[in-house]
Amino acid sequence: MSSDLSKLSAEEKRRLLKNLLENKKPQNAAAEGASMANSAAVKAFHSQIDELKKFGELPFFQIPDRGHGAHLQFDDEEVINFSGYDYLGLVGHKDINDAVSRAVAEFGSTTSSSRLLCGERKIHGELEKEIASLIGVEAAMAFVGGYQTNETVMGNIVGPEDIILYDSYIHASIQEGSRLSGAKVRPFPHNDWEALNNILAQERAKYRNALIAIEGVYSMDGDIPDLPRYLEVKESHNAWILVDEAHSIGVLGQSGGGIGELFDVDRRKVDLWMGTLSKSFASCGGYLAGDKGLIEFLKYSLPGFSFSVAMTPANAAAALTALKLLRAEPSRPSVACLRAAQFKEALLPRLHTGKAAGSAIIPVFTGDTEKSMMVY
Repeated sequence: MSSDLSKLSAEEKRRLLKNLLENKKPQNAAAEGASMANSAAVKAFHSQIDELKKFGELPFFQIPDRGHGAHLQFDDEEVINFSGYDYLGLVGHKDINDAVSRAVAEFGSTTSSSRLLCGERKIHGELEKEIASLIGVEAAMAFVGGYQTNETVMGNIVGPEDIILYDSYIHASIQEGSRLSGAKVRPFPHNDWEALNNILAQERAKYRNALIAIEGVYSMDGDIPDLPRYLEVKESHNAWILVDEAHSIGVLGQSGGGIGELFDVDRRKVDLWMGTLSKSFASCGGYLAGDKGLIEFLKYSLPGFSFSVAMTPANAAAALTALKLLRAEPSRPSVACLRAAQFKEALLPRLHTGKAAGSAIIPVFTGDTEKSMMVY
């Protein structure tokens, strides 16, 4: 993974990368003509990329020769993959690979349809039962992608008469879905339930419904919200709450049941549990989980589910088998968190890791976007 970019001075790297990062849209888009490919923004981007390529291989879109999970191989050199998930070390597990092969043999590579029509397969229902059981709720529904899951639910369960309040560090998929909903959107300071409470005290009466969105573990910082406090705020203001567990399900809690298990709260107090299957469960896709009647309603009403092809049998089989392995080997979450804690201890005090604690995410803060782009 060597690159001639390393021969540049820090100032030269800073200048080149700053040009790339600050690629801006043209101010007069209407004057650019009919071809999107010839727009000023596209031309400027390629000009900056070409300038960078003069100095050697770029650190983006690297393609390993082989490997998966925690280890990749480039030019006969094995490296540790710090850019992936695989929190529970299940990618490449023989049981999962075998289950994927059986699913493809039985159901094919795709269902070729949405589940609402004729894309439903028994493996989808089995996966959803396993997800609901792990979380401790009545029902779940699985989606093709995690981003799609958040975008479609946030964009369609509330509207112009409602307000959405999300943590300022919330994932882009929730921010995008919130904008699509047409609801009033109010971010609140990161991990500050008191600020959220104050905003609701001032704004709640103006809206029909209020939806709070937080994460179980924040994906860029690795810190964990005080869920019981957020549930108190929710109840005191007659609000709804969605918890995005993309990075906490399978990791937090004694059996990997997520932040609800960690704090031992009544899972029914959370209106919707959202999560993904790519971080802990060796697959891809997303899910929503909660009350049985609500999930049934969402299966018929969310366009990102009813108008999208069903999750592939292979991905459903991978996630289902990973969930079963977690149940059979409940020590995996604690091992993941222990290794993360050891990694953080090894980094300190030389590097700044913020408030990350108790999860599988350990960030390293450089204090500068350009510096972080240069560290590879």
